[in-house]
Amino acid sequence: MATDKKTAAEAKGKKKEAEKPVPKVEKKAVEAQKHVKKEEPIKEHAAKAEPTKVEHAEHVKHPVHKEPEHKEHVHKEFEHKEPEHKELEHKEHAHKELEHKEHAHKELEHKEHAHKELEHSKEKKDVVPKSSEKESSKKPAKKTSEKAKAEKDKKQELPKKEKKIKLVEKIEFLGDKVLSKDEDVLFSKKKGKPRFIRQEFHKLPRLKEVWRKSRGIDSKKHEGKRGKGETPQDGYKNTAEIRGITPTGFFPYVVRNLADLDKVDTKKQAAVIGATVGRKNRNEIIKAANSKKITILNPRKGERGKK
Repeated sequence: MATDKKTAAEAKGKKKEAEKPVPKVEKKAVEAQKHVKKEEPIKEHAAKAEPTKVEHAEHVKHPVHKEPEHKEHVHKEFEHKEPEHKELEHKEHAHKELEHKEHAHKELEHKEHAHKELEHSKEKKDVVPKSSEKESSKKPAKKTSEKAKAEKDKKQELPKKEKKIKLVEKIEFLGDKVLSKDEDVLFSKKKGKPRFIRQEFHKLPRLKEVWRKSRGIDSKKHEGKRGKGETPQDGYKNTAEIRGITPTGFFPYVVRNLADLDKVDTKKQAAVIGATVGRKNRNEIIKAANSKKITILNPRKGERGKK
């Protein structure tokens, strides 16, 4: 029992000594000893090992010195591979150029072929044999489809609408009047009237030839200046015996129905059919005028008879 107590007391004393703070100088010495103890077995191991392994250990210790050599070696290999890559690119470029040249050559051949075809077609057009023309004329027509035939049959079955032919009566009495001596003297006294034109009619297309008196303050035509055109005045009036007579020698009388035709004086007057009269009434008026020997001054297209 006494021995057990002594051992326990010794152990406690050792713990206390270990727990006491160690001075800094002693700490450094202890750490140096530990470091030496750790390195010694490595050196012994290195001495016992083979020379190849020692070299490997040195390589492991100093990786910084060996890595750049390895990198340079890899870089040199990459440089060695680059020209091969460039050679491949050069070959591809040359291959593309060859393809481009072949394509251009084919296009030229195609154009020459088209040009020859055009020349060949022109020669055929210029020299067409007569036999071909006859054969083309003798060739049968293309067969029409069933629908087209059915439509043709329907058209043939339907009765065609007959066009109504409008009858046009011919006017027998046309021409100038044979004047007597007295009438000829009066007719010779008829004054030739000028053409009364509206102001600036020749300048403005929107204006009509119908006479309008010029009323402008500064109008030269209103003032009566020479060269600006004539204006209607008192001196142009004819005598009452000849006033309104036509160049044919007849005085016009407007006719719109058969009743008006009875009022016409055949010796002095001639009929003028109204513009609003239709074809049917016009034919009736022309028939009655031919029977009464009345001249008509305004014949339409197709109404002139043989003289």
